[in-house]
Amino acid sequence: MPNDPRDNMPDLSEYNEETVVMQPPRYAEEPEFDPQPESEPTQEYDPRPEPAPRQEYVPQPGPAPQQGYAPRPQYAQRPVSPVAPPPRGSKKKWIVPLIIIAALILIAVSFLIVPAVSYRVGEKSFEAGNYAGAARSFKLAGSYQDARERAAIASSAAAYENGVQAFADGEYAAAAACFKDAGDYKDAKRQLELSNLGVSFARGEELMKAGDYAAAAEKFAAAKYFPGASARESEAYGKLAEQLLEKGSYGEALHAYIAAGDRNAAVSCIGSLVESGRYAEVVDAVGTLNDPAFNSYLNYSQGMLWLQSGEYTAAIEFLDAAGDLYDAPSRMKEAYYGQGEELLKRKDYEEAANSFRCAEGYADAAAKITTCSFLTAEDYFADGSLNTAKKLYDSLPSDFEYNGVTVAERLETLNKYKAFLPLCGRWDASDSANRVKTISSSSRYYWIGKPDATHGQITVKCVIGSDGKVTVRGEVQFLRYSNFSVSSYLLSTTREKISFSQTVTKANFAFKVGNLTLSHSANGYRAKWQVKEKSGTATNTYSADYTYNNQKTLY
Repeated sequence: MPNDPRDNMPDLSEYNEETVVMQPPRYAEEPEFDPQPESEPTQEYDPRPEPAPRQEYVPQPGPAPQQGYAPRPQYAQRPVSPVAPPPRGSKKKWIVPLIIIAALILIAVSFLIVPAVSYRVGEKSFEAGNYAGAARSFKLAGSYQDARERAAIASSAAAYENGVQAFADGEYAAAAACFKDAGDYKDAKRQLELSNLGVSFARGEELMKAGDYAAAAEKFAAAKYFPGASARESEAYGKLAEQLLEKGSYGEALHAYIAAGDRNAAVSCIGSLVESGRYAEVVDAVGTLNDPAFNSYLNYSQGMLWLQSGEYTAAIEFLDAAGDLYDAPSRMKEAYYGQGEELLKRKDYEEAANSFRCAEGYADAAAKITTCSFLTAEDYFADGSLNTAKKLYDSLPSDFEYNGVTVAERLETLNKYKAFLPLCGRWDASDSANRVKTISSSSRYYWIGKPDATHGQITVKCVIGSDGKVTVRGEVQFLRYSNFSVSSYLLSTTREKISFSQTVTKANFAFKVGNLTLSHSANGYRAKWQVKEKSGTATNTYSADYTYNNQKTLY
């Protein structure tokens, strides 16, 4: 069978790849090749597969050949014509060297030319701002120079640029993810924080549109340093305050207005609370603010709460601090009036009168002052301080009446017993008419002393009873000897205090109380006292004789 001349021709189609690879690189575009990773061993490249073993021709059964047609024999594999070896000097002797050269070229391209070209393409792409393409090219460069570091930087730069674009488009969550991938590139961390704030800001905007102003305000507050977040927070709180006012929740609305920074609206809200008598809400809302601008409202409301609960002293303190806010001055007079009533019930007439004076102009405060004066005079009258009582009665309207008793009636009684008025008071002993004495039954000696005036006092009050009788009562004090001695420097003294209460019918009287005889005359009071005490077998007698005419005060 004749040889097929095509069997002796080299198959050049297998070298087309070499021709493509050797074309100059296109820097404007990314490389179109993908070299094997550095971690995998490079296999030696053989441009042509091993030839298959020769096969004997085995005719295949088929239809009978047509006239004039000689069918080409079919082979299970590529047939090799059984011809004699080519003569010496044939072209096939160059095939093996060519294959080796092609393999070396491919190896050089894969390990030297491709990484270098990819690296240069990466540099060009990075300079042009094509960071994603630069990252891919640097990755294709494998371990060439610092390609891996440059690939990481390019990837971070690409992520950063994507984040910038997403942020500009308002896609803050996507921007945050990109800036996170950018790592330490430029200010990626700061941009990541800002993007996270943007997520809260965007959510706040959604809630604002939905009318959930409270939640929106919280989101805007969480995005505090995001551009425009503070203004939107104030706006959200303002709208929330309006919502709360519509519901009548003034206390909560007040906090919302304050959070919104709308102080005028806050003051108006407080005013609405005060005018509607919702003082507790004002205290709850304003009490925690520690804002001097609202102190007067706080003091007024707290004062009103104390006033309503009957704590008049505290009410006066807070209402006074409220100044001229609303009706604080008149409310303070009301508190003073209430305080006066309480003191009146406790019979503290003097303090009650002071409170009613502070409440002057409120209700019947003036009449209450008169009542306090009358009741004070009544106390002095009942106590026997007739001079003090008369002075008070004289200061009151003669027709003033309290519990069926008039001022005129009391003055008439005092005039009837005017002889007793000079008896009411306090006196010191005379400077020269005092004497104390001690004597013993066992001795012919005795001692007489003359104490000075400061060593003896007497106080007297005269109580006029409903039966017309007068009770003289009080206390007398004097010094007396308390022992006997033949030597004067060994004598001792002690102070005696003797109380008395005796009914008399006239101003000049004398009566005995125990060892004391007390009398009153035009010369004043005189107290004579004597006692005997046993001292062993002796009896010691002690006596004192005092005159009290040095008047100090009248009761």
